[in-house]
Amino acid sequence: MNLLERQKPPTPSTSTSRSNWIGTIEFSEWLGIHPQTVRAIKKMENGPWRKGVPYRTTGVSGKGPIQWDKLAAEQAWTEFQQTPAVKVETFSRVPNPTVR
Repeated sequence: MNLLERQKPPTPSTSTSRSNWIGTIEFSEWLGIHPQTVRAIKKMENGPWRKGVPYRTTGVSGKGPIQWDKLAAEQAWTEFQQTPAVKVETFSRVPNPTVR
């Protein structure tokens, strides 16, 4: 190996990435749940994740594959799992609800 070959910068395939951004499949494996479950939870109106902080889309159009900040998304998931039922419950508080 000559001197020039030793001075080449590492390529993404040969260097280890220090980024926390990972794909959906790797993220689902990290959480121990199915990738389709991750996608379904992501779509929930009151779900634990909001676009921008724990996940982002790649590409200019914003329609590319999803990448997850595994530490932020895992923290949001943990807090979501520990949410008391009183905060999640959405039934009416009316004393005598109308039955139709």
